[in-house]
Parts: sequence; C-alpha cells; structure tokens
Amino acid sequence: MATAAHFTQGELGLDDASTFFVALRPLRDIAALAIAFHSQPPLFYWALHAWVGLGDTEAVLRALPLLFMVGAAVTLFTTAWLSPAARVVAGALLLLTPYSEYLTGALRPYALSVWLSLWSSLLFIPLVTGARRHPMAYLSYTVVTVCLAYTTSMASWVLCAHGVCAIAGLAMAAPRGGARHAFADRTGLWLSLAAIAVLYLPYVIGVWRLQGALGHPSLAASLAAAANPRYFVSGPLYLLSMPAGLGYLALAAVAAALWSGVSRRDPVVGVLATMVLLQIAMTHGFLEGRSGFSFRYLAPAYPALCLLAGVGVDRMAARVRAADLGLRVFAAGALAASIVVFARAPHAPPVGAWRQVAADLRRLGGTKFVFFDTGWDAQRLQYEVRHDADVRVLSDPGTGWDSGGRIMTPAYVTGAIDRYTGSATMFFYQFDPVIRADVFDRAFAPAMARHGCTRVYQREVPTYERSLPGDGGALLYGYACHGA
Repeated sequence: MATAAHFTQGELGLDDASTFFVALRPLRDIAALAIAFHSQPPLFYWALHAWVGLGDTEAVLRALPLLFMVGAAVTLFTTAWLSPAARVVAGALLLLTPYSEYLTGALRPYALSVWLSLWSSLLFIPLVTGARRHPMAYLSYTVVTVCLAYTTSMASWVLCAHGVCAIAGLAMAAPRGGARHAFADRTGLWLSLAAIAVLYLPYVIGVWRLQGALGHPSLAASLAAAANPRYFVSGPLYLLSMPAGLGYLALAAVAAALWSGVSRRDPVVGVLATMVLLQIAMTHGFLEGRSGFSFRYLAPAYPALCLLAGVGVDRMAARVRAADLGLRVFAAGALAASIVVFARAPHAPPVGAWRQVAADLRRLGGTKFVFFDTGWDAQRLQYEVRHDADVRVLSDPGTGWDSGGRIMTPAYVTGAIDRYTGSATMFFYQFDPVIRADVFDRAFAPAMARHGCTRVYQREVPTYERSLPGDGGALLYGYACHGA
C-alpha cells in the first residue's frame, strides 16, 4: 500500500520520458535503439511497449515497475526453503525502504532487474549447493537468468557473481572427491552457465561499439575504484537507509548474517554476499572514467542485501525463546507502517513546471515550435504535449547517444525558423543563459527580428543540470509572428 503513492508523483523525469519514447518505437527497432541510446538491453522496453497499449498516463506507466516489485515480493514469500523470518524481514526491506520507493516509481529497468535478480538467485542457490538436480530446475534458472541479463547492463555483475560462486563450490568440493568428480557432479550447472553466456553474447557485441563514447579509463583507476573500501560501506548504507535508525538495525542484521555465514561456512550467505560485493566493486570499477556513478546501478544486488538482513534476523531469532511471537509482531508492525505511509502520502499529483508550460501552450493560439538549446532536454515537454498536434518540439534528434536530441546550432535554428514561419506561428526557445546562450543570441533572436516576431512569453524552467526550485534553471522565451 505504501507504493500506491507512486501514482501521484507527477510528471515524468527526463530519464523516464526518454524511456517512454524508446518504448513507443516499432517493436523491431526497440532493441537497437535501447542499446545505442541508453546502453541498455531491450527487455524492459519491450515490456513497456506492450504495456503502453493500456494507457500512457503517469499512473498507468508507473504501474508496470510497481507490478515488478510486487512480483519480487511474491517470489520471495513463496520460496519455501527460506525461513518465515527471513522472508518477512527481507520482504519488508524490499518494499518499504526509500530506495525501493525510488525503484517502484522509476520508469526504468531497475524494478524488473530486482525481481529477476532475486528469482534467479533463489533458483541458483539450490543448484550450486546440490539441493536440486532436476533438469527443470536448471532450465528455469537458465531462462530467468537470461531474462535478468537483458534487463539492465549492470545486471551482468550478478551473472559474474554466480559464475564465481560456481567455481568456488567446485574448489571446495574437489578435495573431498577429486576435481574431476566435482566438475562432473555439476555438469548441469556448467551447461546452464554456458547457455546463459552464449545467449547474452549478442548484447555484449552490440554494446561493445559504444565503449569509445563512454570514455577510456585506465586499468589502475578502475581497480582503485573497485577496491575502494569506502564504497562497500556507502553502498549498503544508502540501499538500506531508513528513518529512525532502522537502516542501521538492518545493517546490523546483515553483519550478523555474515558472521554466522563465515563461522558455519554457509553457502547461502556466501552467494548473497558475493552478489553484493561484486555488484559494488564492478559497478564502481566499470564506471570509473566512463560515466558518473549512481546508486540505481546497484539495484540488481538490492534483493541479495535484503535477504542477508533477513537471514541475519533469522539466525539471531533462533536464540530467542519467543521468536515466533516476535516475528508476528514485526510483521504486524510492517503492515501498520505501510498503512500509515499510505495515509500520509499525497493523493493528488503535483503540477510540475513542464506540465504548466504545456497548459500555457494549449492556451496560446496557432502552431507552436519549441527549440531546446540542449536537444535531449526536450523529452519531458515532448511527453506533456504528446497529444497536442499544435505543438512541435524541435530537438534535432540524431542517432546513437543523440537520439533524444543534439546541441542546437545556428544553422539548424535559422533553417527551421525560415522553413516553418507562416501565419499565426509562435516560436519558443529554451536555453540556460548561465551555461550557453550563444545560439540564442546569434541565430534565434536575429531570426525573430528578421521575421517581425515579438516576444510575448517568458518563463523559468528546469534543465537536466539545474532543477527548480532552489538553484534556478533555464529560460523559455516565446515569440509571436504574423498576428499569432
């Protein structure tokens, strides 16, 4: 119920709007565009493409990641080999932290990666420990993990973690019966991992060409970032951050799980810890010198961290006489907290700056053309005016990274104005005078003067780099031509 507040978050952010427009493309074009534009696999975009058939309002769109998070919870609660305490605690963390609140409302692949990462790992652990050997278990693991690999690029580190754990299991079993026997005993797992690698290869090949555009980090810098101990503290702290110090209690439960896992040589704790540590290390190492780090890239490891907290609570509760009663009280408290959060959540979406601009444009007569000095900044307004035939957003879209728009040039702006100037026409230009105003000064303003257009509109609007309120933003100027 707490996640119901996501339906009232208001207008889409830039990344969400960009994802929406990729999903609107013909199905045959989505895979190539998702890789070239966002460097992401196409599975979420395909799902959103089908989902848009139900509607394209924010509430309908955000219901999709919400369903994925609910799917993760259902998968967790129906895993019989986990204890009730581990399931209840992990489920509460999975759904009710501020981080999960972000995942549930983001129109990005992260909620889907959380669900499939959890599902894949819960299928993998019985296979690597030998608890299951049925062919359908290997097939299920293979299918779910391939789907996981095609959710988000950073889900690849979960695959690496599974491979590391499989090799570690082989190394631990070899002294007992010989390396050959240990290897043969895991034939089904090796076949599954090999099939996953082969099926993942097309995406790897497709995205490899983009590495030049992502930068060229040095090996030393990547290794230093991957091994930085600060990240192994800040990552779990952020993912499990909660009010009233509850996040620290969750981290204490994680520490208890790690301690008991080491003392008992527990493979469940080993797999979960490997997933979290590798996700943190490899994400930081890969992005160093290529792109800025964001905690959303740790989403595939989030369910493993929640499960570690659940296992830690289960191990501590085993020493308490009234553990069953305590679990029931905790479950009731989590349910009560979710009801309180729902009751206090806003039940009407706020009207953001771009929705207000769209309303202004509807009130103005004639055909409107809107330039964005930084082309890809246009996507939020494009979403707001998606059904308004009188508004045309000019972002100069290109290919690859520039699919959402390019930096304006004087030639493009002048040519477009000369081409579209007619009766009852209005032109708008969005730019940030603090960062870049030369195209407005050199091309747009002179063209308006040349065509006899006068300024009739001015508004401050947010940009990708500067958001309102607080740190200012860009200016949107509107000019009316020929009696518009």
